[in-house]
Amino acid sequence: GKSTTLYATLSVVNSVGKNIITVEDPIEYRLDGLSQVQVNVRAGLTFANGLRSILRSDPDIIMIGEIRDAETARIAVESALTGHLVFSTIHTNDAAGAITRLGDMGIETFLTASSLTAVVAQRLARILCPHCKQAYEITREQLLTNIPDFPLCEGEEKLTLYRSKGCFRCSNTGYKGRVGVYELLLVNEEIRQLTLDHASGSQIKDAAIGAGMITLRQDGLRKVKEGITSVEEIMRVIV
Repeated sequence: GKSTTLYATLSVVNSVGKNIITVEDPIEYRLDGLSQVQVNVRAGLTFANGLRSILRSDPDIIMIGEIRDAETARIAVESALTGHLVFSTIHTNDAAGAITRLGDMGIETFLTASSLTAVVAQRLARILCPHCKQAYEITREQLLTNIPDFPLCEGEEKLTLYRSKGCFRCSNTGYKGRVGVYELLLVNEEIRQLTLDHASGSQIKDAAIGAGMITLRQDGLRKVKEGITSVEEIMRVIV
């Protein structure tokens, strides 16, 4: 789902006169108005080399398919610091983990703090089949015993949730399609300072939650409450 999110973002920021260049492996979609470069390691064209090459073209916006190594991370950060808007992906468990991951890759904290604007973490959860999903009632006490942080309103003593069943329309899986579960961390002054202070991922996450961030788990449980997916599915995709 990361590539889909990146392409959707580029579609939003794409406009006449914007010079947008991507470095990808592989190029999954062709978008009008973009210059897209395919990584070819055998030919010596790595993410890092591709980035160096496209910077000579003075792009306004750069998309790096994935930050896989320290060299690519450093060039991406330096590009952001020199006025380019940079989008990329990195493998971590949550949004705060991206900040500490850059540190693990050797990026100095002052560079991360100065260049990073936001981090989106996401998971894909299966959507309950609308034709066969089964409703069931659960009391507030039962729900909070098993999921203490389930989003309940005051006075909400009984809730209708849904579980999977299976039918011919969903090939007896109980699910049909997938939905994104998101966590958006906006880098504010407190998070910049924590980054400079080499704070842990959990400390950064706590600060982001204090500033209003909805976690992956919270967003997933909201989708359970809305009947989009099941408790079991959210517990499966979000550790």
